[in-house]
Amino acid sequence: MNLRSFCAKHRCFRFRLYQGFLSGFTLLELIVCVAILSILASFLLQSVSRVRELARSVECVNNLRQLHMAVQSYVNDNEGWFPLANANRPGGATAVGSPWYSTRVIAQYVGHTRLDSEKGPAQCPSDKQVWTKVYPLTKGISCAMSEYLGCEFRIPVNYGYRRADSLKSPAATCMFIDSDRYNIATASPDYAWTFRHQNSANVVYCDGHCGKVEKSQIPTNEYDLFWDKP
Repeated sequence: MNLRSFCAKHRCFRFRLYQGFLSGFTLLELIVCVAILSILASFLLQSVSRVRELARSVECVNNLRQLHMAVQSYVNDNEGWFPLANANRPGGATAVGSPWYSTRVIAQYVGHTRLDSEKGPAQCPSDKQVWTKVYPLTKGISCAMSEYLGCEFRIPVNYGYRRADSLKSPAATCMFIDSDRYNIATASPDYAWTFRHQNSANVVYCDGHCGKVEKSQIPTNEYDLFWDKP
C-alpha cells in the first residue's frame, strides 16, 4: 500500500467514526447504559453505607471502652468491688446503692451527672431511638451492663455487690453489650441484646478488650463464662 492510498483509507476511517458520533445512541443503547450506571450506583451506595456503619461501630466500641475504664476506676476506688448493674431488690425492698449509670457510680468518671440524661459514651451512634424508647430507664442509653456483675437478683450476698477478683476468666466475661430495651443484660435471649452493627452486637469484656458477637454466639446458660454467674 502506497502513501496516498493509506492516507485516503485513514481519512475514510475517521469520517466513518465521525459519522458514528453524529448518529448518537439508539434507544436500546441508552437503556443499557442507564441500567449499567444504576447498578454501579447501587454498588457504590452499598459500599458507602457499609463504610458509614463501620465508622459508627468503631465509635460505639470506643464508647464501650470508656465505660469499661469508668467501671475499672470505680473498682479501684472501692476496694475491688464492682458497681451495681441493677440496684432493684426483690419484693420492692429499698434499694441499696445506685445503678451503674447514675451520678454516684460510673457517670462521675466520664464527666457526667447521669449517663441516661446527657449525650455521652452510653449512646451508640447507630441507635436512632436512643431518646425515644418506650421504657423510661433506657432513654439515653444504648448499652447494657451484665447483671451478674452486681445485682441482688443474681447475687444473693453482700447486697448484690460482687468483687472483681471473683471472676473466673475476665477475658471471657461480658461487662457491657449493645442493648435496646433495657440497660441491664442477662442470659435471657430477649433481654436487652440488640444487633445493630451488621447483625452483630459490640461487647466489651471485663479485661477491657472489645469484640463482636452474633445472636447465635451468645450463650443462654447464665453459668457460662460469658455471663459467669457466681
